[in-house]
Amino acid sequence: MKTMKTIIAILILNTFFTNCLNAQSATGSVWVKIPSASSLGIHQTAGTLSTNSVELNTLISGYSISAMYPAFPSSRNAELQQVYQLDCSCDETDLLYAVSNLKGIMVSPELGPHYETLNTPNDFYLNFQNDYALNLIQAQNAWGLTQGSSSIQIAITDSNFDFDHEELVGKLVYADTTLTNSNVAHGTAVAITAAGETNNSTGKSSIGFNSMLQLRGMSYNELLNATYSGAKIVNASWVSGCSFSTYGQQVVNEVFNNGTLIVASAGNGTTCNNASNLVYPASFENVLSVTSIGPNDNHERFIGNTASTHQHNAMVDLSAPGYDVAISTASGVYVSGTGSSYAAAYVSGAAALVLSVKPCLAVADLVQILKSSADVINTINPQYAGLIGTGRLNVEAAIQLALTYSTLAVESTVVLECGTTTQTIAVNPLSGDAPYSIIWADGNTNLNYQTLTAGNYIFTVTDANGCNTTENVTVEPFTPITYDAVVTQVSCNGAQNGGINLTVMGGLGEYTYGWSNGSITNEITGLSAGIYDVMITDSIGCSQSVSIELVEPTILSVSVTQTNVIDGNLGMIDLTVNGGTANYTYSWSNDATSEDLFNLNVGYYEVTVLDANNCSAVIGATISSSITSVGHTESVDATITDNVATINEDQLLDFEMNVYPNPATDAAIVSWTGIEVNKMYIQNMNGQIVYEQGATTNQMKVNVSDLSAGVYLVVLETSANQHITKRLMVN
Repeated sequence: MKTMKTIIAILILNTFFTNCLNAQSATGSVWVKIPSASSLGIHQTAGTLSTNSVELNTLISGYSISAMYPAFPSSRNAELQQVYQLDCSCDETDLLYAVSNLKGIMVSPELGPHYETLNTPNDFYLNFQNDYALNLIQAQNAWGLTQGSSSIQIAITDSNFDFDHEELVGKLVYADTTLTNSNVAHGTAVAITAAGETNNSTGKSSIGFNSMLQLRGMSYNELLNATYSGAKIVNASWVSGCSFSTYGQQVVNEVFNNGTLIVASAGNGTTCNNASNLVYPASFENVLSVTSIGPNDNHERFIGNTASTHQHNAMVDLSAPGYDVAISTASGVYVSGTGSSYAAAYVSGAAALVLSVKPCLAVADLVQILKSSADVINTINPQYAGLIGTGRLNVEAAIQLALTYSTLAVESTVVLECGTTTQTIAVNPLSGDAPYSIIWADGNTNLNYQTLTAGNYIFTVTDANGCNTTENVTVEPFTPITYDAVVTQVSCNGAQNGGINLTVMGGLGEYTYGWSNGSITNEITGLSAGIYDVMITDSIGCSQSVSIELVEPTILSVSVTQTNVIDGNLGMIDLTVNGGTANYTYSWSNDATSEDLFNLNVGYYEVTVLDANNCSAVIGATISSSITSVGHTESVDATITDNVATINEDQLLDFEMNVYPNPATDAAIVSWTGIEVNKMYIQNMNGQIVYEQGATTNQMKVNVSDLSAGVYLVVLETSANQHITKRLMVN
């Protein structure tokens, strides 16, 4: 079938307009939209039609328009409610052209319908010793599975009916007894074929068995009336025209969207002049189009005679018996007849049986079942492959498929409340008809089921049609997110070697990490001291925030107090260490490992101090034979003994000494500020003066190219016999 939907109403269309292209008719009709119809004063008095529009009255008189009325009064579609039908005693194509010129009043005109039935009775007989059609579609086997349901209604839209027929009495939920069409035989035969009284020891069996009937006139508006009065299937064994109609398609869509399947006869071969031509309504989208086959699955009624076929084209969905089938045209009259009208009726009755075992089937599902369960007949009809649908109707196979067909779809979602760890199973039906009911294995009847316990939970959902599905949902165990953190603190002041390694437990699924420094892994390294925040989130969105502080030790600092060699007394160095992380180790340039040095000769002594984290500080001191020298590299000694003058505090604050470049290769510049200097000299590490020069300015250039590579002390001697030193490296 073309496009189908989930609501079920089947229309059987067995009437066709067979000569729509042959000749212009003396009477005709046009469909046209009249948006302002309510203001036109359309009325009919004593058989005369008139309006309050001069233009429209001119049209009425000029084309002998006899009636102007809503084409689809039963439609609930606002656009279709504006469509009117104009009936005339005229050439309808001329009327169509004239209407198209009244753009201020009427829009989108189309040729109107011509309703005709599609059957060709031939020989008569009262006793059907072999009802090949019911045998071919496996009716008896199908009735072993289901005999249908009186809750399923098939609407037969047709010419007229014998409402008192013995096969129709007791089967009708609606009968339009106002019909005036003289063709009573056609509608009667179609209705009985679809769902006449069965198992009543009278007449013939009908495929629909216990299904009930609505008997209505043939028109697009009756399709609407059928669906809105509860018909699940509408049979349309008629033709309204040979070309596409926008309004006709809109009506079909409305019926489809309301859950009704339309089954229509594809045509009788001569319909629309050629067996390959499209016939409407069968060829609309959302209509199941049915053509005919005979007792041997033959599409040619007389095998070998291509002119004896009913319609075949790309819009045909299914084949069913339509040649020489058993019918009843009137009370007590049982004959054989030929027409795609009957083929459609068999499919309509079969659809009702399928719905009786699975009433919640969507229209699209019902069509899929009917088409996919059909017996393939292409090998018998090779030249019509692809033009006679998916195959020949097999009712037993369709019912078997429906019994296992999953119809009511639901989705279940487990929603976790992270704070309370409550998990709610939310069940949402995706198909079927409301209202829905649910029952859980423990008797709970709420669509939303709350639990704190992990495990498997079974529930059954039932819709308004009694269709149900049983599902199983698993609730995973859940505990809140927790963590262990291995923290590596920063080892030395100012270093960037801290780290945090998180081990996360609880939550569900994989974890993601969002650190305040932009990292996204559970472990971060190369960190300086500070506070690091991280948001840990699991796969369902539960999260835990963590804040971890990395600390660093205070700066490792070293200072010395020294005593020089004076009057033969050996010197000493007293070391003071602060900050870092205790305990400390000492490595002196003279290989000593103690904190302080005693009994020192003249010379330069340097120490490297390591704390417990291997943070280091280096300082040196020069022991001289006549002065107590500043021992702290790049600083001034604040302690002067043995009547040696001291540099006052103000001078210390202003003093600055520079030696550059350092290390030096050829020459070095020595400069100072903030104190008066008499001379500058350079000592080696043995205390020997290797260079000496008087100071006339506060900057001196020293040639060091003759000095051996090594460490030297640059000494400034002040006018107060004070000495300030700075280490110089010579390459």
